[in-house]
Amino acid sequence: MRLRYWAQEALKFTGIIMAAALFYTFLMMVQDTRETWNEYLEMGALYLGMFGACMCMILGTSIYQVHAPLAISLGSTRKEVLLGIQCYRFVIASILLAVAALLLMLTGETAQSLVWTVLPLGAAAFLAFHGIGAVLGCLSTKLGRGALIAVSIVAMLLCVGGIGAVVLIISLKYFLQGNVVWIVLGIGALVYALSMIYEFKTIKKFSVK
Repeated sequence: MRLRYWAQEALKFTGIIMAAALFYTFLMMVQDTRETWNEYLEMGALYLGMFGACMCMILGTSIYQVHAPLAISLGSTRKEVLLGIQCYRFVIASILLAVAALLLMLTGETAQSLVWTVLPLGAAAFLAFHGIGAVLGCLSTKLGRGALIAVSIVAMLLCVGGIGAVVLIISLKYFLQGNVVWIVLGIGALVYALSMIYEFKTIKKFSVK
């Protein structure tokens, strides 16, 4: 199974996110026909970011409650599981960013703006949200049922915060330019790197119950 399992699972969840974004965009089209096609496309990109942020938080817990135990029980080593988790997150983030960029290109967004502003900010958001989700997932392996419920509630609250953050980033994309973009990307990468240290220690001691 190795990486194929993780890639297949990532594609499934990516499909769910894209379907949810398409559904909500369609609902907005039905409710308000005064919008232009460009506005609908921007809305679709926004929903991809919003639902992607939510799934980052939720998947952090499901990885350790479902996918990692299954992978280990089927013969994967812990190093392979750790690599598979990174593959899982990379596939989800890269596909969502690529589709969102395509939608924005169809609205007339310039390639320069996408490469130097939108995509780095989107990558920063996914790195940070995946990092937070990873920490929540690791905590879920060390806590009892009651504490696990508490972690799930925290994840739901962070999902709301994640949605707000995505909306804020998109609304400020024309103000966040130059070095500020790379600072934000660096912060996202730092959050993810720190979470990986904790995740690596958790995986080393992870046991299937």
